[in-house]
Amino acid sequence: MMLILDTVLPGSVREGIVVSYYRYRGKSAIQNMNDIIKICASTSGAKEYPVEYFGRYSIDAKIVRAIVLRIKDDDMYQQMKAYPSGSHRTVALSNQASLLYVLLFFLPNILREGMEDMRDIVNKHFGDNWVITYFQGFTVDLFESWKKFKAANNALEKIITIEKVRELVAKFKKEEQTLSKKLTTQVMETSLQEDFVLKNSEDLFNQIISTNVTIRWMMLHRNTKKFQDILAPELDVNQILNLVLRTSEFESQFKAVQKRLIEDKQTLFDATKVKCLEYMTECSEYFAGNRNLGQIIINPEYSKYFKSMGEHINGLKCRSSKTPGLIQKF
Repeated sequence: MMLILDTVLPGSVREGIVVSYYRYRGKSAIQNMNDIIKICASTSGAKEYPVEYFGRYSIDAKIVRAIVLRIKDDDMYQQMKAYPSGSHRTVALSNQASLLYVLLFFLPNILREGMEDMRDIVNKHFGDNWVITYFQGFTVDLFESWKKFKAANNALEKIITIEKVRELVAKFKKEEQTLSKKLTTQVMETSLQEDFVLKNSEDLFNQIISTNVTIRWMMLHRNTKKFQDILAPELDVNQILNLVLRTSEFESQFKAVQKRLIEDKQTLFDATKVKCLEYMTECSEYFAGNRNLGQIIINPEYSKYFKSMGEHINGLKCRSSKTPGLIQKF
C-alpha cells in the first residue's frame, strides 16, 4: 500500500492534502496524526528508496525474516499444481515473489550483504523474469530497483546474463510463433468440438497455460531498460496483441465447450454407460457360447469376468469424481 501510495500520489501532493485537512478539521478530529504524517511525508531525497520509507515504521526483523524464509522456500499458495511444467515455476510462484520483493526492503542487510540468500532468492523466484508485478497494474524492474544494493544486484547480474536473456527471447519468440499458428488454426477451423475437447483436454489446458505464460513474459519485459537493444527488435507489440486476441477467442470457445460438457454431463454419462454395458454383455455372451461373432470360443472364466465388469459399470454413479475416468478406461 505504501509503494502504491507513493507512486500514485507524489509526496508534495500528499503533504498538501494532510495540511489542508488539518487546517479544515483541526488536530483533535484526526486520530493517529503522527502515523498519518509518517506515511504521507515526501520520500524525495531518500538514498535507499524505499528502505528509508519503510523504516518509518518499526517492525520486528525476526518476524519479517521468518516470513521471508517461508516465502522463499515453500509454495505457499499451492500454485505448482496449476503449473506442472518446471519451466513455469517462476510464474507459479509469482504472487509470493511479489510479497518477497516488498518484504526484503524491511531487511535491507540481506539486499546489501546477503550474497547467498539473494542468490537463492533470485535463482528460484527471478531466474527468468526481472520485471515483476507487485500489485495489479504496478510493475518494477529489479535491475533498477536493486541497483543500489550490492548483494541483490550481484545476484541478478550473475544469474540473468546477456546470454540468458538471448536464450529467453529466442524461447518465447518461438513459443509465440508456434502458439499463434496453432491458435489461428484451432479458432478459424472451429476444431473445438466436444469430442475433440474431451480427448485432448489436458493438452488444451497446457496450451492455455503456455500461451498465458508467454504473453505475460513478453508484455512485462518488452520495455525493460537494461536489455532494450536485445528485446525491442524481437518483441513486436503487434505480434503480442495478435496472440492476446487469438488466445482470448480460443479461451472463450474452450470455456463454452467445457460449460456444455458440464451441463450435459449426466446425459453423456448415461449414454456412455449404456454403450459400455452393451459391450460387456456381448463379450460375456460370446465367451458363454450364446452369441455368434464369427469363430466361437467358449471360456466360462472370461464370460464370468465380463459379466462382473458389466455389473460394476452398472453400479457407477455420475457424482463420483473417479467415475468419468473409469468409464473412459472401460
